[in-house]
Amino acid sequence: MGCRNLTNIDIEKGVKYIKNDAFSYCSNLTNITIPSSVIEIGKDIFYESNNINKVNVGCKSYAESFIKENYDFQLNIIHDYESKVTNPTCGEKGYTTYICRMCNESYVGDYTDIAHNYQVINTIDTTCELKGKISYECSICKDAYDEEIQAKGHNFGNWITDKEATYEEEGHKYRICVNCNEHKEEKTMSMGTEFFDNR
Repeated sequence: MGCRNLTNIDIEKGVKYIKNDAFSYCSNLTNITIPSSVIEIGKDIFYESNNINKVNVGCKSYAESFIKENYDFQLNIIHDYESKVTNPTCGEKGYTTYICRMCNESYVGDYTDIAHNYQVINTIDTTCELKGKISYECSICKDAYDEEIQAKGHNFGNWITDKEATYEEEGHKYRICVNCNEHKEEKTMSMGTEFFDNR
């Protein structure tokens, strides 16, 4: 008592009793923390300690009731929270729910999330004329989607003449797709026809 240079007091957990006039005449005392372990508080513990602006007390503790009944100090209630974790999924965030063991006050925080882990589960190869497809599935939540692959289109090589045109007969040529071996064929005009058409 009478400690004029004392501004803050944090009583250790486990303390059970606070004697009479314990913090009397502590004129510079502004903040004090009283643990939930305290079960008895003496008379006039803050006599002439007029600068106290906040008292920290445990939720539903003896100290909370005592201060409310005897003083007009601002109370800061300290809750004894236990936590329950809800794990995230690919579609929903995870979070932690904190619940006070004494009064059941709760709040939610510590949000977390995870991304999809897509893996290839099937592939249909594209051809020159047909579209392909890659199928993906998330290894965590089984969400799936397909990715369409456009057809390649033919890639024909140079024309190959396998029959030359004559004056009497048409010729023949072809070319081959380097991707799928598809053949494209055309007739060539006979030389006689070409001569007639040019006249």
